[in-house]
Amino acid sequence: MSICDVKKALCAGLILLLGACVEQQGAGMAGGEISRSEVEIRSVVLERSGNAVTIAAPQGYCIDPQVAHEGAVVMGGCAAMGVEAPLPAGDASETLVMMTASVADAAIPGDGHLAARAARLERALQSERIAGLLAEHRGEARLIETRLHGDTVYALVEDNEATAFDGADRRFWRAMSEENNRMVILTVRALEMFWPGEQALLERAIALRESIRAANTGPV
Repeated sequence: MSICDVKKALCAGLILLLGACVEQQGAGMAGGEISRSEVEIRSVVLERSGNAVTIAAPQGYCIDPQVAHEGAVVMGGCAAMGVEAPLPAGDASETLVMMTASVADAAIPGDGHLAARAARLERALQSERIAGLLAEHRGEARLIETRLHGDTVYALVEDNEATAFDGADRRFWRAMSEENNRMVILTVRALEMFWPGEQALLERAIALRESIRAANTGPV
């Protein structure tokens, strides 16, 4: 089974978890209690072709222990997984997004520093030469815009109706960068009924990228 197939099945399951989280928050406000797990998984190490990359969830998010397969993991709000963890500043609904991270078998192609190769990758995406890098689970996707932040390309993408998950908004951000000579691909998407806006969702993607960067930066 490919990573794309695994992500399709497990991400659909996490959408249901995020929906349950909304109900739990409502119950908590009415005096109910949210069940808590004993384990909070904030990071995992994925190894691809001999190189290890640490995937670390940003504050308020946890990794689903059942959603790590080969080079991919899925993350969601800790509360959706029954884990009590500090929330990021702002409204609790900010954690009602789903994050996936996958690690490729090779680095971003090309010569030169990572920032230069990321810039070339952005141009290739804009020219639709590698559109397949944007699509979810072998579907089709439309590139809306790209943003280059240092060594990371962020692409705002829209799924077609056939490939969008039930309950998920068709728009999502995909981030592409590199750690330890392995390309890292991140996806951040939200529930349609709790769409936070493109900029807010981009901020979640940046937070995930920076959390992974920090986890893979050794002590100075």
